[in-house]
Amino acid sequence: MRRFAIIISRIGNPLVFVPVSLAIIVTTQLPPRVGLPILAALLLCVIVPIAILLVVGVRSGRWQDADVSVREERRRFYPWAIPFSALGALSLWLMHAPRGILRGALVTLALFCLAAIINLRLKISLHTLFAFYCATIL
Repeated sequence: MRRFAIIISRIGNPLVFVPVSLAIIVTTQLPPRVGLPILAALLLCVIVPIAILLVVGVRSGRWQDADVSVREERRRFYPWAIPFSALGALSLWLMHAPRGILRGALVTLALFCLAAIINLRLKISLHTLFAFYCATIL
């Protein structure tokens, strides 16, 4: 049962379904000359750095797992995730991305900030938070 839960958690990881959701939106709503650079910027500024951060964090023992499931461990995650998210939003602004895409990046940044504040008292599920957000934007 634990193995099944781990598989579901990996499939439902925001680093999996957020890029998939972005790819669906960008490829269906924007021409490739606009959409592909946006996807590349978000992958390079946000998704890949956070993925590397998680892998290094788990391997170094900073976090028990790649989901950063322990609330106290997240205090070391948000100070990295928030600037990466801000960098993604900034890169979209510099690229003159369509307003809807830029707003999405700003909402993502706001969600990370809100989650960091909530994490001071409660453990909020980033899987659920970003799943709901992706379902909304899709």
